[in-house]
Amino acid sequence: MKSKTKLSDKAAETEDESAVAAPLEAAVEVPPVVPASASLAERKFRQYTSTFSTTVSGGGVAPINAAIWSLLLEHQAEQGTRGHMLEIGVWYGHGTSMATMFRQPEERLLLLDKYMSREHSEPNILLADPTAAPAIDFRQGDSFTLRKTHAMGEYRDTVRWAHIDGEHSYEAVINDLDLVADLMCDGAIIAVDDFFNFSCPSCTEATFRWLSRNEEKFTLFMCGFNKAYLCSPRNLRPMLQRVHAMPGRLKELGFNVMACMSGWSAERPYFGLDYALPGMQFQQIGRARENATLSELFFDV
Repeated sequence: MKSKTKLSDKAAETEDESAVAAPLEAAVEVPPVVPASASLAERKFRQYTSTFSTTVSGGGVAPINAAIWSLLLEHQAEQGTRGHMLEIGVWYGHGTSMATMFRQPEERLLLLDKYMSREHSEPNILLADPTAAPAIDFRQGDSFTLRKTHAMGEYRDTVRWAHIDGEHSYEAVINDLDLVADLMCDGAIIAVDDFFNFSCPSCTEATFRWLSRNEEKFTLFMCGFNKAYLCSPRNLRPMLQRVHAMPGRLKELGFNVMACMSGWSAERPYFGLDYALPGMQFQQIGRARENATLSELFFDV
């Protein structure tokens, strides 16, 4: 039976994310108190960072990723996207804690972990969302077995957010993408952990290989800070529009980030996010640009 959450992987992830979470050149001044006019994303981001430490033993969500998730989950709220939330590799529940802050009462939390029990993650989840306990469907076991036995079939076409952070082998990432793909509803987002993390190269290879085999199902629309983000092809345009606006939105949350487009117009359209010097919001095939429309980034090359 395959393992789903390796302690060594989680420890490595913590060290890596803490190293990139807040470099001095990326920091900007942010208001100490959230104003009443703050966006949904800002309110939830401030709630999360004030509730959980940025240095979590064994793994957590880096502040920059909490900010990005807030913007993506805000987008789903604005679009009226409804559905359950899923995580493979729950650990102490910090990823689920971020997601559940955007949960609607009828939505469930589908949690899969082989080694960690519900008791390890539920206290943190309830800190973020005191109403979450009845919504939790915790499966302690192996995601290979869950896929082969169709144990998650009742949730087909009902999941809007999935975070894959289980075993970091090539085989396991392929399996987990296969498992969640058929569960996702229209407007759904899949986040894959440790994408372009040099200590886990199989995560990147497996994600690209899976996408090449399933291009009619999901496509990459953004990557950055050790995460890949996938959406359905029909939702690609609004997701690219959301990412195009992220440099400005992330600055409001305390991060100087640029959206990088590194392909020609005939190539696959997706953005990479990286830290930027102040004033630079975009990079186009290695050329820094202060301002550019979405069309200019993809066609003015």
